[in-house]
Amino acid sequence: MNFFKYRPMILVSIFLIAGIVLSYFGNLILVLITAIFIFLISCKFINQKILVIVFLFYFIGCSLIFFEEYKFNSSFSVSNWNGKENLEVTGVIVENLQNLRGNKIYFKPLLINNSKVKYGKIELDKRYLPVEVEAGEIYSGKFSLRGPMGHMNPGDFSYKKFMRKKGIFSKGYFESEFSYRGRNNFKIKYLLVNMKKKMMFIIDNKIYAPYNNIVMALLLGERHNLPENWEEKFTLSGTNHLLAISGLHIGFILVILLQLTRILNLSNIKLKNSLISIILIFYIFITGFRASVFRAAILAIFYLWANFFNREADIFNIIAITAIINLLIKPYSLFEVGFQLSYIVLITIMLWLPYFKKIFPEVLSVSISAQLGSFAITSYYFNLISPIGIVTNLWAIPLTGLIIIASIFSLILTVIFPLFTSFLNLFLKILFSLLYKGMEYTSEFSLGSFEMATPDLWLVIFFYFVLFFSSFLFKKRSIKILQRKNSLKRKVLIISIILILIINFVYKPAAKLEIVFFYIGQGDSILLNLPNGEKILVDGGGKAGMKSNYGKVVLEPYLKHKGIKKIDLAIITHFDTDHALGINYLLKENRVKSVLIPQLHADNYLSKNAYKLADEKNIKIHRVKRGDFIQKGKVHFSVIHPYLKNHYSNSSKNNNSIVIRLKYYNFTLLLTGDLEEEGELRLINSEDNLKSAIIKIGHHGSKGSSSLRFLKKVNANEAIISVGENNYGHPSGEVLDRLNKLGIRNWITQKNGAIIINTDGYSYNIKSIKR
Repeated sequence: MNFFKYRPMILVSIFLIAGIVLSYFGNLILVLITAIFIFLISCKFINQKILVIVFLFYFIGCSLIFFEEYKFNSSFSVSNWNGKENLEVTGVIVENLQNLRGNKIYFKPLLINNSKVKYGKIELDKRYLPVEVEAGEIYSGKFSLRGPMGHMNPGDFSYKKFMRKKGIFSKGYFESEFSYRGRNNFKIKYLLVNMKKKMMFIIDNKIYAPYNNIVMALLLGERHNLPENWEEKFTLSGTNHLLAISGLHIGFILVILLQLTRILNLSNIKLKNSLISIILIFYIFITGFRASVFRAAILAIFYLWANFFNREADIFNIIAITAIINLLIKPYSLFEVGFQLSYIVLITIMLWLPYFKKIFPEVLSVSISAQLGSFAITSYYFNLISPIGIVTNLWAIPLTGLIIIASIFSLILTVIFPLFTSFLNLFLKILFSLLYKGMEYTSEFSLGSFEMATPDLWLVIFFYFVLFFSSFLFKKRSIKILQRKNSLKRKVLIISIILILIINFVYKPAAKLEIVFFYIGQGDSILLNLPNGEKILVDGGGKAGMKSNYGKVVLEPYLKHKGIKKIDLAIITHFDTDHALGINYLLKENRVKSVLIPQLHADNYLSKNAYKLADEKNIKIHRVKRGDFIQKGKVHFSVIHPYLKNHYSNSSKNNNSIVIRLKYYNFTLLLTGDLEEEGELRLINSEDNLKSAIIKIGHHGSKGSSSLRFLKKVNANEAIISVGENNYGHPSGEVLDRLNKLGIRNWITQKNGAIIINTDGYSYNIKSIKR
């Protein structure tokens, strides 16, 4: 406890964080029980005054989260109006200082249908508003409100949780009657928005594209128009942190400010520090109060004034103070990756740098410490590890610093002397070219970066506990008794780590078949995780005209989440967009080993593209028909449709769908593609055993599918219907009535999110992912 004795703010921050975490994941009873338990243990180690303070902050942390929950569930919350249409909404336009360049804008409602609203904002897409709007303006209009999309598929991003933490409880869809009601000009935030827009305008006009967008990201955190190839190179080369404004950027800005005070010959230390502090505080707000910027700027301010007062402040205490202030203002920032990376990486550097400096040069030691600190977090959130970043950062950080400094001076000079614009742009182009070429080179190393499955949360927590705790065990002790105790602690720690790793990586649960029916909008996509480890994907969803299809936004995140490098077999039941497009994306990304398609199929752009991509990537395509059989370990796949003789015409692609009956010991599943009544009749009149425990309803539950005779012959217990929101009236009420009449429980992806089935071949359990 000696570490905390002279650093009381660390204990305060720990208890504040504990209160926030427990109240977020638990309830009031759990919070109180935990408080009593911690209190009884802490009485022996913490003096009475400190104990009172830390528990005060523990309950403050709890209260902050409970208040946030109250705001969402309050009768004055905008969330009460979600799911309703043609609402008369009067509110104030709000813009997000973290991202002014996107199409999103926010509406802070004051009245909805003449009822007072206090809590929550509405997200709008400004492209669909009839007029251009600005922060602070008050409007009235008719809107439909919807709750943001929640967690719908394993490994995906919960937009609902993300928005809720930012106080945005609804998505608004403009209907009519958008009227200007006045303007609120008295909030500082609106002034900051206008100032930032002016700064962005100067960057756009003084720095040539595409470098203006990169400078915008580096200086102001505006990444909306960042070129995709640049973002990819930053990520693969392990330097993506350079695009997120952090302590590094604050350090460069501080260097510029100090240099400017020397040029201006400001000898008055108090005046100099005051001006720099004001500019740094302004920068905190102009970049949207990001946790990393706040932490670094406050640290810089403490550093400046500590010298002024001739005092050496404890760095750990200062870090704790910045975290406390940040969390008191924005408690949900604790759960943001930016906050976690900012503090954990800095603490890791502070703890481990002294040890690494004994082995490596200081600049390399800092890079190793930073990579070590970010390892588990980047694995958990991004499924990507880039060890090449240790080397890349050695030259990328100083080069980026030079770009930031050059950009700031360029903007100042070109405003004063416009004739310098072309020369300075040429200089920036050279620097950016060097940065891009260097990242391009390092990102191509075979082991420079690699994907990994999302680790369990407990393993991430354990990793950081060991990382922080073990740094103290390597500290040299002058007293022999303490040296022996330290040595014993090291041995216990090492043995514990080995045992936990053995349990985690060696222990394998009993083999089961897992089937995931993804929520993929109006389409089908089913992944079979076989007991032998193979992965089979049946269809990949898709929607015509989408900028990025479901293969990218749903399937690829899942594959990364599970650490799946490639799909062993991808089955395209038929070449409709909502079945084939996602698999075509995976073919393009070389994430498929082989493909299975119907022997007879429609010849359209999807099928031609599939053949083209398969040929380019050397992926084998198998064509199947009724009677074909596939065996993967104990899992058997019988292809019972389509027929080769008297096959349906291309105009009836749905009735040419591949239909597969899966059997795993006693467990059976029928996958029907988009089969409709005409195709079902052929199967009804066949001698095939269609009886299955679970059926995937054909053609998304359209009224032309799932006839009563067909459902009776299948005799399923459960029915899965894959469908999007408000798509063509699916599923049909008639189909749902038939299922209810036969006592078949139905699961609809639009309502339930992804449906997951686990079976050992004898019994099964089925659950939905939505929460």
